[in-house]
Formats: sequence, C-alpha cells, structure tokens
Amino acid sequence: GGINHQMSQVTTQAVRQNTILMIAVALACFHVFTGGFGQFPDLVQRSVHVGGALALAFLVSGANASGSALHLWHRCFDWLAAAAVLVCAGYVVIRYPIISGINYYANETDVVLGWILVVLLLEGARRVVGWFLPALALITILYALFGDQIPGSFGHRGIDADYLIEILYT
Repeated sequence: GGINHQMSQVTTQAVRQNTILMIAVALACFHVFTGGFGQFPDLVQRSVHVGGALALAFLVSGANASGSALHLWHRCFDWLAAAAVLVCAGYVVIRYPIISGINYYANETDVVLGWILVVLLLEGARRVVGWFLPALALITILYALFGDQIPGSFGHRGIDADYLIEILYT
C-alpha cells in the first residue's frame, strides 16, 4: 500500500513538473518569436501571455506533496484552474477575427468565460502576490458594477455587468 502510494505521488509530481516545463518553454518560445519577428495583434498577444503565465501560476504555486483528501482537492483545483485559464485564453485567440470586428458584441459564452477568467485571475494574483492586488481589483470591479448606488460625486451612472466583462475579457 505505502509503496504504491509513494509511486503514485512521484508519478503525479513528474507529470506536474513536465507540464510546468512544457508550458514555460512554450511561453518563452512564443515571446522570443514575437520579440524577434513581431507581435501578434494586442489581444492575441495578451491572451497567450496571460493564459500561459496564469496557468503556470496555478501549477507552480499549487499544493505540495501530501496525502490528505483536502490536498487532493487542491491539486485537482490547480489542474482544473490551469486548464480553464488555457481554454478562456485560447477562446479569445480563436475568436479574435470576430472579436476585433466592428459589430462585435459579447455573446453568452464570452460572458461566462470572461467571468471565469476574472475569478481565476483574482485567485492567481492572490496566490502569487497576496491579498492586496486582488482586493483592490475586486473593489474596482464592485465600484464599476454598483457605483450607481453611491450618492454624490463618488457615484456614477453604472455599468452593465455583461458590458464590463466584455471590456475586461476582450
């Protein structure tokens, strides 16, 4: 039992390390390529950069070797979060021709993936730099959404949640 569990942990750790290495090398190659031969359009460049860096943040800052059920849940969350980030970023890259069009409006998928990415960005930032930056970002998002409820000169006319996520995501 103990030997099999240890072998499973070693295998899982090796997969994690190899995945981190592959993403890091791919991201580095992407930046070297675009640095030497010219950048992609801004939205594509940012999506690849944020997607790769945030996926790495979840995999690198994830849980350490331990056998507890809570730890297993954390490792699963790390993998799911990294995969979700790559899907959200990849979606923007694939849909770039539509998003950059003059008549673009966010559809339901854009909005859902946008909110997923914003939540994961806040969590990734919390893991990497602590609570201050994500708290400040969350306050800003809440102010944008509910500023119309604030009286006086600090209030504003408000912004629709779908429009806000369209701005933040695309």
